[in-house]
Amino acid sequence: MQVINLNKGWKVRSEGLDHGVEMAGAVNCRDEGWMEADLPCDVHMPLIENGIISEPLTGLNFKKCEWIEERSWWFRKEFYTGEETLSADVAELTLESLDVEADVFINGNYLGHQRSAFYPFYANVAKKLKKGKNVILVRLTCGLERFSENDISTLKRQVNATLTGRRTYGDKRRAYVRKPLGDSGGRYQEALY
Repeated sequence: MQVINLNKGWKVRSEGLDHGVEMAGAVNCRDEGWMEADLPCDVHMPLIENGIISEPLTGLNFKKCEWIEERSWWFRKEFYTGEETLSADVAELTLESLDVEADVFINGNYLGHQRSAFYPFYANVAKKLKKGKNVILVRLTCGLERFSENDISTLKRQVNATLTGRRTYGDKRRAYVRKPLGDSGGRYQEALY
């Protein structure tokens, strides 16, 4: 069995939330605006490395980063395959942690949607690979766009800052989104988004 590690050499860019799966071809063709990224990472890491945001875990910097949740984030990876890979009956693409709403493509083919960072995404891509260059494209969002203020009305007691007497920040719709937590060392959970 041949294993190809695809963790190095990704590119990432943002688009509006209105850039859904139907925009994959257009996003894939864009030459400008991509940032380098190695996986595992979350989208904050390349933004920090490129000087676009300051470390969100320092002071109140997280408030300046809320715009990130209002974008779709596209990760792109080019890789090459030879005859050995193409002759296999099964070529499984595994993405360990897609945080949190993800759409996955390979060579322009839609592979599916993933709604949880806690379960890996698997797809047999044997019939979708080409000899030579192949492209994986992953669209990620934080998942908040799926919920409205009406959705949180049932959770008002649980998420209402006035009941705790403490000021809170962030979007209360997060109560509906399954997301991994950052580790105690101050870095983010190993996830794409």
